[in-house]
Formats: sequence, C-alpha cells, structure tokens
Amino acid sequence: MPLSPGQRLGPYEILSPLGAGGMGEVYKARDTRLGRDVAVKVLPAEFAQDPERLRRFEKEARATAALDHPNILAIHDIGTHEGTPYIVEQLLEGESLRQRLQGGPLPPAKVVEFGNHIASGLAAAHEKGIVHRDLKPENLFITKDGRIKILDFGLARLRPEHEAGPLQSQAATADNPTREGRVLGTPGYMAPEQVRGQVADARSDLFAFGVVLYEMLAGKKAFEGATHTDIAAAILAKDPNPLPPVTPAALDRIVRRCLEKRPDDRFGSARDLAFALEALSGPGAAITTPAGGLSVAQPKRWALALGIVAAAAVVTGAVLLALYYVRGKKPAPKPFEEVKVTRLTHGGAAQMWLRGGRIGIRGRAAISRDGHYVAYILTDARGRPGLWVQNVATSSAVQIVPPSEARWTAPTFSPDANYVYFVGWPAKAGSSHLYRVPVLGGMPERLPIEDVDSPITFSPDGSLLAYSCLNSKNLDDLKVANSDGSLQKILVHDTTDSPGSHGPAWSPDGRTIAWPRGEQQEGFVELVDARTGEARSLGGKPWDFLWDLDWMPDSKRLLVNGSQICGKTTGWQFWLVDVPSGLARPITSEVAYYTGLNVSNDGRSVSSIRVDGRCDIWVAPFNEPTHGTQVTFDSDNWTGNEGLKWTPGGGLVYTSLAGGQRDLWYVDKPGGNPRRVTRSQAYEWYQDIAPDGRTIIFLAAGAIWRVDADGSNLMRLTPGPWDFRPLVTKDGRWVIFTSLKPETRTWRVPIEGGKPEPLGATNADRGECFKNFQARAISPEGRRLAGWVVDKRGSTLAVATLAGSGHRIELLEPYLAGREMRWAPDGRSILYGADDRPAIYRKTLDKSPPTVYLDLKNLLHSPYFDISPDGKQITYAHATASCDVVLIQDTTGEEGK
Repeated sequence: MPLSPGQRLGPYEILSPLGAGGMGEVYKARDTRLGRDVAVKVLPAEFAQDPERLRRFEKEARATAALDHPNILAIHDIGTHEGTPYIVEQLLEGESLRQRLQGGPLPPAKVVEFGNHIASGLAAAHEKGIVHRDLKPENLFITKDGRIKILDFGLARLRPEHEAGPLQSQAATADNPTREGRVLGTPGYMAPEQVRGQVADARSDLFAFGVVLYEMLAGKKAFEGATHTDIAAAILAKDPNPLPPVTPAALDRIVRRCLEKRPDDRFGSARDLAFALEALSGPGAAITTPAGGLSVAQPKRWALALGIVAAAAVVTGAVLLALYYVRGKKPAPKPFEEVKVTRLTHGGAAQMWLRGGRIGIRGRAAISRDGHYVAYILTDARGRPGLWVQNVATSSAVQIVPPSEARWTAPTFSPDANYVYFVGWPAKAGSSHLYRVPVLGGMPERLPIEDVDSPITFSPDGSLLAYSCLNSKNLDDLKVANSDGSLQKILVHDTTDSPGSHGPAWSPDGRTIAWPRGEQQEGFVELVDARTGEARSLGGKPWDFLWDLDWMPDSKRLLVNGSQICGKTTGWQFWLVDVPSGLARPITSEVAYYTGLNVSNDGRSVSSIRVDGRCDIWVAPFNEPTHGTQVTFDSDNWTGNEGLKWTPGGGLVYTSLAGGQRDLWYVDKPGGNPRRVTRSQAYEWYQDIAPDGRTIIFLAAGAIWRVDADGSNLMRLTPGPWDFRPLVTKDGRWVIFTSLKPETRTWRVPIEGGKPEPLGATNADRGECFKNFQARAISPEGRRLAGWVVDKRGSTLAVATLAGSGHRIELLEPYLAGREMRWAPDGRSILYGADDRPAIYRKTLDKSPPTVYLDLKNLLHSPYFDISPDGKQITYAHATASCDVVLIQDTTGEEGK
C-alpha cells in the first residue's frame, strides 16, 4: 500500500515518493532522531510471506550495511512496517548512469574515472565476501559531485528468476553462491556462467563491469538481440563489435579481458582491475593512445581517387622523411608520459609512517640499482615491523629481519645490492641507529651512527652515505659518513627548522645532494654541493608538502613525492622536476596518494608505498564513546581529517576536499546539509570557533586567520610564518596560539585584530610557564591551558594558568605527542591522542598513568576529535588506510613493441 506524506515508519517520517518498481516503492523521508533526510525503500509484500526469503534479505542487508566505502550506497537501517520489510538508505542527488548514457558515449578519460570508482567499490565489497550479481547502468548512480555509487547489492537473488526490469532498490547482499539452475540477473549484463545457471562469484561481477565499460565507450550495449534467448546466445558465443577507434589500446584490453567467456581468463580480482584502471589515470598515463588506425570500406567508384590520394601520401611521406633527416630527429617522448603501476604486496600492511624520538620517518620501499629487487617493511598483526626483500621478476619475497619489539624503518640498498641498510630503534625510547643486514638475511649489524632521522643515500661509488638528523636545538643537520659508519661530519647545518623525516638523495654524477626542506610552511628543494656543503634553493613553485625525492639517471631531473597545489587528491603524488629551473610536471594525480620513493639506475622503475585512505566523521555519547554513529559519508574527501570542531549551537566546522581543495565546511547539526566556508588555495586546518558562533579562527599558510561563519570578512590576524594551533578564549576576546619562531612559546592576539603579544612577557615567572609550550586546549572554565612542552627530553604533557600567579604543572612524559587534545567536561582530566597508537587517552591532573578512553585500533593515525559544548557528545574523524608497496614503471614508447 502506498505511503502518504507525514506517515511514519518508526522514526522515519515520509516526505514524498521518489519512484517505484518491481522491488517496491522508494520514498524521501526524514530521520527524526538525527534530523537528516534519507531514502526509505518499502519492499514488496510477498517478502513477508516467504520466511526464508525475508531471513536471507535481513542477513544480506546487515552484511552490506557493514561496508564503509565512498562508492557504495550506505545502508543506515532495516525494519518492518505493518509486516512489510523496508530499508533505510543514504539519500542521493544526481542521475543514474543509464540517464547519463542517453546523451551518447562518454569520453575515455571519463570512462576511466567512473571505472575507477566502480572497481574500487566492487573490490571493497568482494573483499568482504559480498557479490552484486546485477551490475548495470541502472544500478550505478552519479552524484552531483561526480562520484559513482553502486546500488542494489544482491537484490538479484531476492527477485523472481528471469525478471529483466530495472531494480529501483538500494539494498545489498552477502555473498552466498547462487544455486545452480537459477538464472539471476539482467539479460545483456549476465556473465556466461550466470546465463547457464551456474554458480556466480566475484568474477561474474567483473564480466558485467566489462559490459558497462563497453557501453560507456560505445554508446550501445555489448550484447543485443530480439529476445532474451538471442541475447543469451550472444553472451555465450560471440564477442562484441570493436570499440570506437578513439578508444585507447590499454583501455580496450581491459574491457576485452573483463569480457572473457571463462571466469579464469578475467582479472583475478576487482582490486587488480582497479589497479589496471588507475595506471591509465592522470596526466602521465597512456589514456591517449588509440587502439588502432581508422579503417573504412569505400565504394569501388572511389578507387581511382583513393589511388591518387595514396600516391600523394607516398610523395608527402618522402618529403617528410627527408626533412626528418635534414633537420634532425623528432623529440624523444617525455619520461613517464605513460606508466604502469604494479602492486607488490596485497595485505595493506606496508609501513607508511614510524614515529621515533622527536621525529617521524615516512615509510618507503627501496629498489636496488639494477631494478631487480625491492625492500620494504611490513607490519604483522601486532603492529611489529619486519624487513622483506622481493624479486620483481618472480614476485617471490623473503623476510630477512623478523618482526620484533624493536622498530625498523627506511630501508635502502647498498649500491652493490649486497646489503640492505635501515634505521632502527632497539627499544621504545632512546636514540635511533643505522643498521645493515645481508640481502639474503642474517644478523643485523649496528653501525656506529646514532640519531639517524631520515632514510640514507649513497654516493655513486658507494663509499659514502648521507642522512639528516636533529641536533640539540631541534634543527636539522645534513651529515655524511663512510659507508661503514666511520668519519661522520656535518655537511650543512640547517636554519629552517624543517622536520628531519625527509631523506636526502645523492646525484648519479656525485656532485650534488638534493634535500627536501621547509620554510614558512612551504617546502622547497635544497641543492647541496657534495664536496663543499654550499647550498642553494632549487627554483620553481614552492611545495605545499614535500616528503621525498630521488634523482633521474642524467642528474638533470628529480622525481619528487609531494604536492604543489591544493587539489582533489590528498596531495602526495609524483612529479618530474627539472634542475635547475624547478619546473615540475605531474606524473600521478589520484585520490589515493603515495609516500616515499626510490628510483632504479635506468630511471624506468620507481618503488613506493601507495596509500588508499578515507575519512569520515563519527559522533558518540561522551560516556559511551564506543557507541559511535557515522554522520558523514564522503570518505574520499577526507572529511575532518585535518580538524573538526563543535559550534556553540551544536553544529560542526570541519575540513574537507569536497570543493576540489582543502577548505573549511560548516553544518548546523551532525548529518545535516554542509556548506562551504572558505575557498582559498591555502591549506586550511586547525580551526576553532568563537563563543558567539559567528567567527571561525583557523590556520593557513603559517598564519592565523579569522572568517565569519558565512564565509565573509576574511582577515589575517598574525604575520606568521610559523604560527600554529589557534584557540579562542572563553570570553571571545583573544586568540591563543603557538609560535615556533624565533622560539617555541605561547602568544595571544585580539580576535578583532591587533598586535600579537607573548603570554607572560612582562613577568619572568609567568614567561617561564610558556617557554617551549605548545598550547592545545583551554579548560571549560577558561582559566587553564593544556598543551605539550617539547625539549631535549621529548614531549611532556603540561598545564599552565592563563592569568595571575602559578607555575606550569608537568604531568607526564608520554612517548609521543599526538594530533589533538581536549579537556574533559568536568575539567579534572585531559583527553589527548598519541601517534604511537590510534587511540584517545585520558589523563587526570596527578601523577597517575593515563588510561585508554577510546581505542580506534585500525585507524590511519590518532584522530582529530572534539567534545560538544554541553559535554554530552564526542565527535572524531575516523581515518583508515590500506598501504601496499607498488612498482611504478615508465612504459612510454612501449606500445606496439
């Protein structure tokens, strides 16, 4: 029975009908508990008449609801109304792929983009044991921001056999193999095994995916016929007509492989298919290579004309050939215009980041100079790192240093490939050391080099190595030493206060060491004379982030891992940079990002770690933090990953890439409709909100800024360039912040604008409280500051009073400082994150040890979080990542060989 506006299904109030079909009616509804609009699908009454079918539906819907992926429609709830089952889903705005295809075929680049989305969603589902079985343009939805969402997982199994109409549902199913003899799916999109009534598995989805790819490229269906029987016969015995000649050859091969008749001849998994498509993405990919020349049959009466044209072509070719030899050869293709990405590991456990001492070293995979071997760190189920070496040609891998409580990172091959060098901390505290181990395994040898805070690099002859380290003033030094660790000396003493996690790279000609640096919260490349230590900056545009680099064989170009502009990607991509101009050309441009790189001697292979991550915002009761509810569903935009904050009215201000760059967004309540606040090219984060709720304070380009909540009246409050962590006082008059230059201490500036002043500057005792102090949180009553003191001892949690008398109270010396800190609502304890574990800790204001308030286990890092103004809720950013070692190979010019 149709539902009417205003009618209730539990907490869901019907607003209006959205559509109907063989699987029931769909309505727009309002979730009265969370105040958000949803889609409610009321399924046919016959579901309730079949207990087995209803039981299977509920089981499969619950399994799919456990999926959290930006390319799969989210299921919020299931229930029954007057004996009829219903599903509550994410409400989408946009159009189906079928509607988009009514306008004709899509450009190959758009097909690759959409294909990436679909393959990524299928991979996430298949890895959870969930198969779709009815993939087709009707079940693929294009949202307003251009993202594909997969609908209707598994509802093919819930429909009557042989039903061919489009599904109007948005539910999902767990992967229970289809019983033989039952034909489930839609004619034209079923795999051969489905047509025969045999068992359908994940590879059946890949066949349907190939049909969808074909239809996007050709603008027509791959298999057609007058009847269902004709279509089935075509699927079983025929190949589709050739794709349009503008289709890139690599993309044509992907489609053909998906459409193989035998399941074993298709891609092994959706994840492998996704990697094949990702290799076609970005400016350097082979997406522009045509599949073949244009061949058109001509009527016989044109034969003479064609002969004349052919003769003219011969003459023209001869002239061009002569010019070719007279004027010189045509320019060679640019390196990495076409790339192939091969995944070397598959478990998502590659090490992307390791904290130790006062710094953090980003993960990397090292490639031997001959390109035959790759070394990398994998973590086991307990998070312990082990060192592996893999043969590229055979894919065989050997663990040469087993996991232990020691911490290993940053592997590097010796030039002769006899050893793998790596950085390690033998215990949870103390100095780092440089180790080496034979490439076939053995007992690691500790070399006489301590405080190594980056990957190392070798001189071309292998006699020397270079690395960076933090000195007693928390500044970087670039050091060189003999390969056995003897005769260490400082080559460059840094003055930029740049983090020490970025490794130098020695040029193949031996003359120059390139070194990633940072100044005014912008990165740049420093070129150091390897003999004299004289340093100069590489030209070109400054970098937002600069993680790693390595030289190309000609010593005239660098391959750089970083970001020059704020864009839809998270920023960590590969760029080819000219020396000395600094002009950069992007090699990759993806939603996924890369960390660390190493280049083979021939410049054709690059080892790296690929990070596929996502982030959304969750809200939980403060006293029951494990009972969280997800309130945003745009994971690819890294929602909240760089900061989120409650507003006085119960809304949220958070960071997001939804607008194409990292900006601040505002929502009046969790789950509500967001609006964009800022639109600048700067990297905006670490926001706070004034007590009146009308003014947002944030960090951008190394300075503190303010903007009204509606995006107007943007104003810079501090000159920068090393200002950090703004906090608005409880009276709304001041902004407290940390400055890292000329020394680390706490400052304040009027929120309406004015001259910044250091806290306690006029009183020696008070001034001492804020020396080396990084303010992170203001107490509920507004009179105390909590933060970190960073000095030679490491990072210490401390509390200081904002005004009046009183000294700083140092509470404990935790192993590692975290990303975020908040006072508990009662003001008697402090909540904080620590980078050694993705958890939120709670520490009382005494000498007792901290306790774990919320353990988020598999997160990418300790989360940004905030406590609601009434103290009843906590919100946190739930960021996850899968990290695998990849080999990126330059395939430019290889097509057709």
